[in-house]
Amino acid sequence: MPAPGAEYAEELAYVYDAVAEGDTVRVTVEPLRTVRGGATPTGEVHTLTLPRGTPVEARRLSGGNPADLRLDELLDRLAAGRKWAFAIDYDGEGRVHSLREAYWLGD
Repeated sequence: MPAPGAEYAEELAYVYDAVAEGDTVRVTVEPLRTVRGGATPTGEVHTLTLPRGTPVEARRLSGGNPADLRLDELLDRLAAGRKWAFAIDYDGEGRVHSLREAYWLGD
């Protein structure tokens, strides 16, 4: 969430266990902290319910080529049990604006 007065914030996290629920998708979010170029889970887990059309910038999820997708286009991969690293972008009111695949983090 953005700090008071901030226009946006970013959360680095694993996103997984996607479940479609009508016009929305519920995902599990496991925040990460970066350590020497890698990522380590913080131990906290929460869920987000997002519109199916939430913008997603993908690379590995789209076969290795950069692509602008919608969250509902990735449901099968985000529900398959693997945890995918994303930078979750929040707007100034704490709403998720988009997801950007954190492809620069190793598996």
